[in-house]
Amino acid sequence: MKFIVEVDFPLEPFSTYVRQGTAGEKIGEMLGASQVPHVTEPLMPNFGASVHYRVAMAPEELQAAGLERYATT
Repeated sequence: MKFIVEVDFPLEPFSTYVRQGTAGEKIGEMLGASQVPHVTEPLMPNFGASVHYRVAMAPEELQAAGLERYATT
């Protein structure tokens, strides 16, 4: 399963961090789904960012989810 993470940064303090060359350090590297909280949680207090998560499933993952049990006949 994959996650789509949408982050909205306010102009400040993000622009200052970009000018200082420290924005990349502060954001960090996202290694996988288990790292999403470790990467996105600091964005809120450090940048004042709002973060939105969306689950993205491949067709095979959706098929394996067993949703047919919720279908009405």
